[in-house]
Amino acid sequence: MTSDVPRRSVQWLSAIHALALTIWSATLISAAIAAMNVFPTMKVMAIDAERFDALPRDEHGLIVAGVVMERIFATIDIVQMAIAPIAVLTGIIVFYRSRACPRPWSARLHVVAIVLAGVLLAGHLTMLAPTMNRELHAFWSSAEAGDVEDAREHRAAFDELHPFADTLLRANLFILLAAGGCFAFAAAGPHQDSASCRL
Repeated sequence: MTSDVPRRSVQWLSAIHALALTIWSATLISAAIAAMNVFPTMKVMAIDAERFDALPRDEHGLIVAGVVMERIFATIDIVQMAIAPIAVLTGIIVFYRSRACPRPWSARLHVVAIVLAGVLLAGHLTMLAPTMNRELHAFWSSAEAGDVEDAREHRAAFDELHPFADTLLRANLFILLAAGGCFAFAAAGPHQDSASCRL
């Protein structure tokens, strides 16, 4: 009976890890879907936002879309901050407590992928997102104050970082999907009891 305890704990951790990995991936997918629909739709709408009257009216739709998406991305970042540590930690623990010996290449790639995804997320949360949010809010504030020149400068700074942020999101989503595939492949492989298993 006692020999089943470690195995059951690994099973529970594996289930938690799979769920966390799924939520993390789904969060990024939802962000991409929202952006692909909100920006094109609102860009062509005849929106008149009084708070941005200093800017041309044909830009209001895109600006309002940015206001909406800023809240969505903020929520997504909160979810990632909560779920990513769970996914990374449980993934590493499951790897070291696995009974598969030798450890399959898929299990090794899975650990590398989730750690890399965690590092990229940390970079996004600590460096990229704060800078982009600062420039975006400065753009809105300047536009509301009627300082068009200053608003344009902040928007240009934001737009300069946007392609990198988009690439980072896509890369992290690809890495997470690859991690999920590797985890499933490793879980479906043979599992042998072993007193010890080295990397």
